[in-house]
Amino acid sequence: MNRLLIVLALLLPTTAIAQGLSLDAPERAATNTVELRVGYDQAFVAQLGYARATSLFGHAVVLDADVTLPWDTLDAEDGRVRVGAAVSLLGSGRWNLRARLAPTLRATDNVIARFLGVGADLSVLGGYRGARWFIGAEAGLDAELATYIMPSDEYRTRVYDDAHEGWYSGSGGTLRYGLQVGATIGGGEISLRAGQMYTTARTPTLLPFFATLGYSHHW
Repeated sequence: MNRLLIVLALLLPTTAIAQGLSLDAPERAATNTVELRVGYDQAFVAQLGYARATSLFGHAVVLDADVTLPWDTLDAEDGRVRVGAAVSLLGSGRWNLRARLAPTLRATDNVIARFLGVGADLSVLGGYRGARWFIGAEAGLDAELATYIMPSDEYRTRVYDDAHEGWYSGSGGTLRYGLQVGATIGGGEISLRAGQMYTTARTPTLLPFFATLGYSHHW
């Protein structure tokens, strides 16, 4: 029964997995990027992110952070915080392939329990950036490594009176793949992400697709 709580936590619509900042190669001229993204990604979500291109141990790297919240019921206790780093794997002219690793902290609060999950998001993004537009493809894994579960009194009363509070090992994660397209508009960029999602057991998620629209500003 306790394992069921973890499974329910992974299926809740507020466990968003938005990819974050769009196809910005580490070597681009702009150093800082701020992005606002909205759309459907296992829930109707809004995401605010920041990234900075810099150098680490002599290699170009993009450091980023983002906060994601469901927009239908804004709640600071129901969302995700993520801090990541991206490095270029291959590059030739305007073509670029990069990998990104981002530890995550995800919180969910509902009638079943309060969940605090820790995990990691690993993704690969490659594509072509023109002078005023870009197109790319992405693939990623959002893994839940461990979850702290605090069962509610209602759950203990109605479902399982011996449900224990504590840390539980992760029960999998979500795989995704999709496309990104975007264009320069005025002083910023607008981008669209869309694709499909599956659990690590290769079964579709509750709604096995995502589609988000973002606007970013670089300086």
